[in-house]
Amino acid sequence: MKLTKIENRAFNCVSLRKLEFIQNDFRFHDYDRFDAKSIFRFLPNLTTLDMTRNYLPKDENILLKMLSPLNNLQKLTLQKTSLSTLPDNFFKDKPFLHTLSLQGNSISRWNSTLFHNVTSLKIFNVNGNSINLINETSFPESMLASLEKLDLSLNPFWCICNHKWFVDYLRTSELSSKLVNWPGYYQCSFPEKLKRVKLVDYMPTEETCSDSDPTNIIIGSVLFGAFLIILIVGVFLKCQNNIRNAVYLYHLHRRRQRRSVRSDLPGTYEFDVYVVYCADDRKWVHEVLLKRLEDEGLKVCIHYRDFELGEGIVDNIERFMNKSWKIVVIMSNNFAKSEWCQWEVNLVQERRRRRGKNAMVLIMLKQINSKHMTSALRTLLYTTPYLSQTKGLGKKLFWTAVISGVKKSYNDPPVAVSYIA
Repeated sequence: MKLTKIENRAFNCVSLRKLEFIQNDFRFHDYDRFDAKSIFRFLPNLTTLDMTRNYLPKDENILLKMLSPLNNLQKLTLQKTSLSTLPDNFFKDKPFLHTLSLQGNSISRWNSTLFHNVTSLKIFNVNGNSINLINETSFPESMLASLEKLDLSLNPFWCICNHKWFVDYLRTSELSSKLVNWPGYYQCSFPEKLKRVKLVDYMPTEETCSDSDPTNIIIGSVLFGAFLIILIVGVFLKCQNNIRNAVYLYHLHRRRQRRSVRSDLPGTYEFDVYVVYCADDRKWVHEVLLKRLEDEGLKVCIHYRDFELGEGIVDNIERFMNKSWKIVVIMSNNFAKSEWCQWEVNLVQERRRRRGKNAMVLIMLKQINSKHMTSALRTLLYTTPYLSQTKGLGKKLFWTAVISGVKKSYNDPPVAVSYIA
């Protein structure tokens, strides 16, 4: 049976010297299951702790808080505990720690100061981790001299020039005699041509590791390529609205068959444009959108100005929407929250079913939050591409797209536009 919760005083035994809390798969990153500060607080004389096959916290501070009361610890086993790094203060207040086993984790590196002033450690096991390189900053030379056993086997070592120091040190010192499983389980994993070559057989020279070393060129090329990708992605994210506008206009000009609104406009239409919007967005509609459209010679239906007095609002909306050739929908959070606007969206959807989706232009005045998004709006947005505008050239592209969307024939592709002030 595996534990799922540890009470604060579960390990309340000042005389306890050895604790094996193994193979529980206990998730110490779920802080509701235990208290990091008190879990080992009442074990001041503990000398041996084995926590194999549990999930230690990813937060380094929590791990340090758990182990900090164990000042007399001599042997610590944290095998297969999902560790990916070692905190800088890991050895603080551990003056008697003799054996540390971290086998089967995902540790790839540690800070160069980690082992400074560590004099008690004699056995260190990091077998089967993710260590690629060992260099002169990995371990102090004094520590390497005092260690009795060091297990670095079954790590995916890179046989590149950055590893030259380590392989040279193995040949000129007695360290290889302290390495567990040396040399059979110390093999290259990179580059491909040296894969499974033993470290003992990897012999880089000053000549092969000169500035013209192809490995350095490859690494430099990869880093430069990564930089270019990041730069391109950054530019795209910053300019994606303008790019979207430009792509839309390109396709619009390729497909447009006629420029004039009147060429497609049956005589029964009294208005070129009917605008659907909510009262909270009226300032932008009345002062900005209306002026732009009418400056293009378009006849625009706005409810506050054109609806017939004495008629019901529902009748007015249906009548004047049917009198208009195109419908422009101004969307925002306020629009999404308005029941009247949602009812008008249903009419817009019906208009599209009868006359095609090119009978409308969608303008996203302000991005709609997911909590305000309705199924009708979501359907409308998913089935209609939209463009965006920022500043400068983007502003010109935005209005070009709006006017082109209103004037295009029903055979042209649909358009939705995002307006960003």
